[in-house]
Amino acid sequence: MLAGAGVTGTLTDDVEQLYDDYPYPAHGVVSSVVAQLAQDAVSRLQERLDGTALEYLDAGCGTGEQTLGMARAYSGLRVTGVDFSERSLSFARDLARRHGLRASFVRKDLTRSLDDIPAPDLITCIGALHHLPSPAAGLRALRGVSKPHTLLLGMVYGTFGKWDLFRVRDALNLLAGPSASRPERLALLQKVRMANNVGPAEYARTWAKRRRFGPRIPWMEAVRRVVGGRSPNYQADAYTHPRETSYTWAEVDELLTSAGWRLVGWPRRSGMPDDPSELLGKDGARLVAELDLLARASIYERLVCPANLYFLAEPRA
Repeated sequence: MLAGAGVTGTLTDDVEQLYDDYPYPAHGVVSSVVAQLAQDAVSRLQERLDGTALEYLDAGCGTGEQTLGMARAYSGLRVTGVDFSERSLSFARDLARRHGLRASFVRKDLTRSLDDIPAPDLITCIGALHHLPSPAAGLRALRGVSKPHTLLLGMVYGTFGKWDLFRVRDALNLLAGPSASRPERLALLQKVRMANNVGPAEYARTWAKRRRFGPRIPWMEAVRRVVGGRSPNYQADAYTHPRETSYTWAEVDELLTSAGWRLVGWPRRSGMPDDPSELLGKDGARLVAELDLLARASIYERLVCPANLYFLAEPRA
């Protein structure tokens, strides 16, 4: 596990300052990525609730691109997005108005109580837990407002897949020195061409892995990112974040269990193989198929090295 500096407790000023200065992702594209990953969960809940409108919570919604992608994809959702950065929420509200999509965006700290949020049937928490001073506290807060049937689709950084980025970040910090400001570090990153998440070669590698295992990304969004490169907002989040933690699947399972959740798997086409035959030959696939969920996941992550671990969980009884 790799952790950034920080203390336990509520969100602190350094994290809030990062996202006030560099709202994330702020690319202004209503994205369908999370909506695709949530398809099975939405169908399962709609079948269970027999057509009743679903309460949907996007916990750590940032600038709302994925939140509004869910609102656009599923008309039967009552959508609430929460985040602690008011500037990010302002971006999300403006994006919703521009696209004529309905969603409520509320300022909240995920490490505290969410009791005044409508009890959700579906929660997504994508890329937020690993930035909390206490990810377990965030999961407990979500568990506290959940219903017995609530499904959680989450994502945290994967230790094996993020190593290439983290080692560049650490080298940047060593080169810049402890007193360098964030703008100074970002300027140095560009000056010495350290960043390893831009350029045709990186996009080709990312596209090849996505094509094989997912998650899918709309081609127009992909084109916009390739043409424009990664924005300063992406670089600030990737290389100058004051607090982040990466996980193995075993650590994800342990974290969820400690907070009252049960790991039930990962969405289809989420960056992990959906079947061992996608990755291994006949004999290897047979051996892996006989293992339990966590053992399979632990093998896959070492072979595929997903940068993001998308997981599905449900409340423990």
